[in-house]
Amino acid sequence: MNEIISKEDIIKSNKYFCDAMKLYDFNKSKSFDFLEKSSELNPQNSDILYNMGVIYSESFNFDKSIQCFEKALQISPKNESILYNLANQYFLSNNFEKALTGFEKLISQNSRALDALYNTAYIYMRIKKDYIKAIDYFKRVIKFDEINIDALFNLALCYSLNGNKQESSKIYEKLLKIVPDHFPACFNLAVLYKESDRKDKAIIMFRKYLSLPNKSEDKEQHKFIKYATTRLRELEK
Repeated sequence: MNEIISKEDIIKSNKYFCDAMKLYDFNKSKSFDFLEKSSELNPQNSDILYNMGVIYSESFNFDKSIQCFEKALQISPKNESILYNLANQYFLSNNFEKALTGFEKLISQNSRALDALYNTAYIYMRIKKDYIKAIDYFKRVIKFDEINIDALFNLALCYSLNGNKQESSKIYEKLLKIVPDHFPACFNLAVLYKESDRKDKAIIMFRKYLSLPNKSEDKEQHKFIKYATTRLRELEK
């Protein structure tokens, strides 16, 4: 049973909350102090708890942020910002099962919750290795955001990992029409062409990949550059 809060305490709490918001972007520590005072006077205000959770999250104190968001959610169980941020804290804490539950609960309320859709797809792809479900969620992201480059890239990757190299190639080709110098997509598409015995296209794509600037600045790309150079030489013989 919720405790009865006096009108006077609500007024004082609101004053502290307003003071906290004025300082929010300039002095997080002082802002948090005002939020704590505000919450002590009115512990049933989910907005106060939500903002405390955000500040804890920004300082990477995920345990405390989760506590705040959980309390806020008990007060406002359908608040989409609280639902998303709580799920995201679980995600950042590597508690992927709870993160997935939270994201999917939000999606059940709002089918256009793009960040929740993307994060759900990512968990299914990277953590659960369930490429069928990951494909479904990435496609939902693209339904509402046709040029979401990360979703397109990961969708193509999921198709490839699930054995559908033809569909994967189509998605990479679509992505490269939007961002022609996306070097990971160029590399992956070149490999798919090679594996599909599309020699001429593989040569063109490996050449394009190797000609793109800035990729050498990415240390992760060094092994791919070596691989592409070797494969291109073999194909050009």
